[in-house]
Amino acid sequence: GNIMPFEVKNETVVLPASGDKIPIHQSSCNAPKVIQAPYSGIYTPTLTNTTNIAASTASVCQYMCVGDLVTVSGKINIDPTATGLITMGISLPIASDLASDNQCAGVAAQASGSTGQNGAISGDATNNRATLNSITSSLAAFDWFFTFTYRII
Repeated sequence: GNIMPFEVKNETVVLPASGDKIPIHQSSCNAPKVIQAPYSGIYTPTLTNTTNIAASTASVCQYMCVGDLVTVSGKINIDPTATGLITMGISLPIASDLASDNQCAGVAAQASGSTGQNGAISGDATNNRATLNSITSSLAAFDWFFTFTYRII
């Protein structure tokens, strides 16, 4: 990638090409000031068919990390065993020691079909992964698109 020179003025990084200003934050008076560049990647999550899922397939997904926050998006295919609650575990691209369900949150939606299902994604502190929960009214396998964000702890 390109390396861009910058200068620091009044607790702000100033990018000379655009004039954009990025504030520098520190957690205490003695803490060093660190600027961490965002980074991204791809991964194929490990899926765990927890409740009412006969089979599932993960596609290659993408993620972006800024500081201690990671945002993930992608597609999975879920084939339910019956109508009703479905629950699936989704591995994280960067390990995190989640302590509560609200340290990971997001949404998922079916890509096709007349049922228009959606689901909630939350953190699974026991297994340190994301968990998708939804209610399905169809026995057909469908693709689901999802996004969630979590903290690296």
